[in-house]
Amino acid sequence: MRALGLLAAALLFVTACGAEQGEAPGAALPRNDGGNASQRGVHVRNAYLLKGGSLHAVLINSGTRADRLVQLTISSGQLALPAPIELPPAEPVGGDRAIATATGLEARVGSWVPATFQFQEAGTVTVQVPVKEYP
Repeated sequence: MRALGLLAAALLFVTACGAEQGEAPGAALPRNDGGNASQRGVHVRNAYLLKGGSLHAVLINSGTRADRLVQLTISSGQLALPAPIELPPAEPVGGDRAIATATGLEARVGSWVPATFQFQEAGTVTVQVPVKEYP
């Protein structure tokens, strides 16, 4: 019985050591079918393109200072970012609306294309994003 107690305590310890400290809720373990990446405390979650012309993603800044998305590019078309997107600390941005408009998209539904996100402070990260059918 004592061995079982020690095993349970060790399991709790190992589980606690693996937890990400200081990240915004939902930043560490994405559960979605879009593209995901992280760069210096900024997380891109569930990024995808709709064949109808928009890029969707949730952006999470787990740092302590605000950041800004300043540019987006894709290899199989063009993305228009209407304005820089402000990323306050610990507040998800972009979940309820498209963050950019795609034109000239030459990728077929079901394929994945690289999208490059350029942040003012965190730098640049490239994410493979799926192309989905417009609903």
